[in-house]
Amino acid sequence: MGQKEIIDSDTYRKIKKMNRDELTMFILQYGDDLLGEQGKTVDLSALEAELS
Repeated sequence: MGQKEIIDSDTYRKIKKMNRDELTMFILQYGDDLLGEQGKTVDLSALEAELS
C-alpha cells in the first residue's frame, strides 16, 4: 500500500532551504491553517502567556 503524499515536491524543496526561524513560522502557519479549516484557531499570545 502506497503512502499518502502529505506535502508536494515544491513545498518539500522550500522547507529544505529554510532556516530554523522560517521553518518555525511555516509550521505554525500550517497548523493554524489546519485548525482554521476545522473552525478553530490558536491564540499564540495567550498560549505564550500561559507557558511563561
